[in-house]
Amino acid sequence: MGIRLDHIGIAVDDLDSGSAFWKLLGLNQGEDERNDEQGVNIRFFETEQGTNATRIELLAPTGEDTPIGRFIKKKGPG
Repeated sequence: MGIRLDHIGIAVDDLDSGSAFWKLLGLNQGEDERNDEQGVNIRFFETEQGTNATRIELLAPTGEDTPIGRFIKKKGPG
């Protein structure tokens, strides 16, 4: 039985600067989303086409006092 990853989340300061590396690799950028409940802006990058593709999820905080904002303040982006 194999392991399947749906997505890998990466905390970034902002979506545009965090996207440069993934665009350079040639990954396809999806639509941006906003989750007000979690205080985060989200951008997905597809590693391949299809329903079983693993996605890269960039998470940018909408403020410092959000879960991702506190994570970045404590540990830095990543």
